Amino acid sequence: VIENYLKATGGREKIKAVQSVKTEIKMKAQMFEFPTTAYMKKDGSMRSETEIQGLKIIQAYNGTDSTGWSINPMQGDNKAHKMNDEQRKDMKDENRLESPLLDYKQKGHTAELLGKEDLEGDEVFKVMLIKKNGNITYYYIDAQSFLIWKEESKVKYQDREFQNETYFSNYTTQDGITSARTIENYSDGKVVMQMNIEKMEYNGKIDDSLFKMPAEEKKD
Repeated sequence: VIENYLKATGGREKIKAVQSVKTEIKMKAQMFEFPTTAYMKKDGSMRSETEIQGLKIIQAYNGTDSTGWSINPMQGDNKAHKMNDEQRKDMKDENRLESPLLDYKQKGHTAELLGKEDLEGDEVFKVMLIKKNGNITYYYIDAQSFLIWKEESKVKYQDREFQNETYFSNYTTQDGITSARTIENYSDGKVVMQMNIEKMEYNGKIDDSLFKMPAEEKKD
């Protein structure tokens, strides 16, 4: 099932050839809509820039030195602040340049096919992925297209556990790679965020300086 999923999204060769992705996204949350630009690189580096009420919020993770940092002028200043360990770990885990299902054994994960289920009228395979850190994600893979319709996981935050569900739709093929252009996140059954991907650029030049924490702001 996992091999068919990888073939459906472009195949191992094309997926592994992706070194970077720049994505332009229109996000909707709590009746508000705001643009976001995201950058991801093969080394795990990630940066998102979100504009809210004319202010730019930046979150970044540098895959070279494992530093996570953010700038949030809505909290009263324009300085860069280091993320705490929990925030940094979340940023590292968020990088979706490469699916955790790709070469999962080499990454130290284990996978198990739990059988078939009905998902809103569609027959899907349910695959459980146990990551090397112990986190578990369930993937619901369409039995016909072998594309992922839904992901389900439990996330702990500040001693609380949340049930997260992510739905994927509007799959589009670009440069031989097929990916969802509409992503909806649910937490405890409620819609938290909807993302509509308007533009993607594979393997464009992304300067490493985007991920480096501004040197003059390292001290809080």
